[in-house]
Amino acid sequence: GAGVSAVGVGTFGGLVSPYADIDDFLDVGSNIQLGNAGVVTATTFKGDGDFVDIDVDGHTNLDNVSIAGITTMTGNLHVANNQPSIYLNDLDSENDYSLINNNGTFAIRDNDRGVNAYELLANGTNRFNGNVNFANSIDVDGHTELDNVNISGLTTAALLNVSSLTDGRVTYASGSGRLVDSANLTFDGTDLIAASAKITDLTSGRVVTAGTNGALQDSNNLTFNGSLLDVT
Repeated sequence: GAGVSAVGVGTFGGLVSPYADIDDFLDVGSNIQLGNAGVVTATTFKGDGDFVDIDVDGHTNLDNVSIAGITTMTGNLHVANNQPSIYLNDLDSENDYSLINNNGTFAIRDNDRGVNAYELLANGTNRFNGNVNFANSIDVDGHTELDNVNISGLTTAALLNVSSLTDGRVTYASGSGRLVDSANLTFDGTDLIAASAKITDLTSGRVVTAGTNGALQDSNNLTFNGSLLDVT
């Protein structure tokens, strides 16, 4: 006739000459179809398989995936867990790191040292747990509190507030280079007041006068010994 109809198992001893002409799909069992373009369609697949390429058009649930090569994604990577993490293990070097979202805090964790090298808190605070080396400039628009600062270069400040200094006292550098003041040397905006003054280019016993340029000066022609003023 024009075709073969088999209710049970059919066995053919030779080829179906010249070949089997399948216009659409050949059903094999209840969940596998063999297509004429070499495509196998299966509603369920169980067991091991060696696939050259797998093209999944819909949603796929995989319990465990081991990828030996490169993974390329054109969409987003969504990691959902109570503490979602991405582990970065360097096989030929140390240290290993993790990207973690822990109760709203994003962290870069040093797995070998067991500490978070960086944390972005839920309130927007950035926290570096260790030394930070900035290769370029830092622009801070808001308030900054620093416990200790060591500056090897030039510092330019429009306003410098040193809380350990006292209003009205003249500031000078101490032996260690720290800014200090003293109650014995004050300035009220008009008068400079000192408990005592020592000018190294003046000579003992001579009367001090102001020169034409306002500098203090003395002369051996005008002396005072404590009781007698001598003018020569």
